[in-house]
Amino acid sequence: MLMVINTMHFNRQLNSADSIYCTSCVMGKQSRLPFPATVHRAQNTAELIHSDVWGLVNTASSSGDYYFVVFTDYYARYLVVYLIKAKLEVFDHFKHFVPWIETQSGKCVKRLHSNNGGEYVVRDFLHYFTKYGIEHETTMPYTPQQNDIAECSHQTVVTCALNMHHLSGFPRSFWGWAILNSAHIKNMLPLSSLTGRTPFEAFYGQLPDLSYIHPFGCLAYVHVPDDTCHKYNYVSWHCFLLSHVRNAGYILWDPSSKCTIRSCHVQFDEHVFYGDPAPSPLTPLLNPIPGTLLSVGASLPLWTGEPLVSTPAPAMASQVSVGGEHHDPPVAPVTTNPALPLDHPPADPPHIDPPRHSTHTCQPAQAGYNAPTGVETQVSMGTYRPYHKTKYWTC
Repeated sequence: MLMVINTMHFNRQLNSADSIYCTSCVMGKQSRLPFPATVHRAQNTAELIHSDVWGLVNTASSSGDYYFVVFTDYYARYLVVYLIKAKLEVFDHFKHFVPWIETQSGKCVKRLHSNNGGEYVVRDFLHYFTKYGIEHETTMPYTPQQNDIAECSHQTVVTCALNMHHLSGFPRSFWGWAILNSAHIKNMLPLSSLTGRTPFEAFYGQLPDLSYIHPFGCLAYVHVPDDTCHKYNYVSWHCFLLSHVRNAGYILWDPSSKCTIRSCHVQFDEHVFYGDPAPSPLTPLLNPIPGTLLSVGASLPLWTGEPLVSTPAPAMASQVSVGGEHHDPPVAPVTTNPALPLDHPPADPPHIDPPRHSTHTCQPAQAGYNAPTGVETQVSMGTYRPYHKTKYWTC
């Protein structure tokens, strides 16, 4: 610190060699130094791999996992996600990841960049690095900014997975499928660090095919194989999308059997999701806008805002348009509170016509009226109805 000392006997400006370092100022004002700008530290695919573990999740996935580990290629920004039950499984997945990326890219892995987590500094990792000549770069303690590539991958994947999971309506135990689906889609989105290219294009050298991408958790109709379909049975299963399999098909969830299904013969309804109410059978045909009133075949109107639910008929039957005739709309019954005074007297009770009687008189059998002993035999000779109700008369 450059200071000017003014005293009665000493008055001169100190140069840099005479600067005084103020320890008290450092102890009270020191802050973190700025991080240097990121430079391109790899010239080829698989040259530098960034990795980090995300978790612990308070809910186990459908396969019993609580963490996931990400391996991101620095050059192409292409990432691979593995679901794990414990952090000690990171080394096993790394041994599978290295041969895969070296085969796909034709390049060798030279460096692994990670934090100082115990899962990366175990003895198995150190022996593997020594055996294959891989350098291990670690960050400084409490400095996750030095592993920014892996940290940004975590944030993007988790944020996208949360959005898709909320839209799908799946239970929380399906978070693993949401993470895998989010990572699959992220590799096909353009990045500014790649000058508008996608990680898939930078890694494989070709544009990705997005025609098979569908929303996570949407309704899917899976074709039943002919070998397993019985006579006069439905030829489609009602499932929901879990994950995409590139150049192969889809992984779907069957809610009736509580298991996953792999198939490529699938039709999707992207307007219906797992958490939605039960869809109408006409949804795949109409795909209506919620809140609209549609009529099918000029018959009964269908309210498409909510699923169709059969309700008991009211006291007055609803009038509909049948055969081109016009009928008045139904009138809702008016209910009154007996505790409140009425503005006008109540209406007269409805007039009920007497039942129509037949003009044909019932003649007794030839044997006559067979009345048991002790029963009054005087019966009013009238129409058919009183005789019909008497079990001793035969017509």
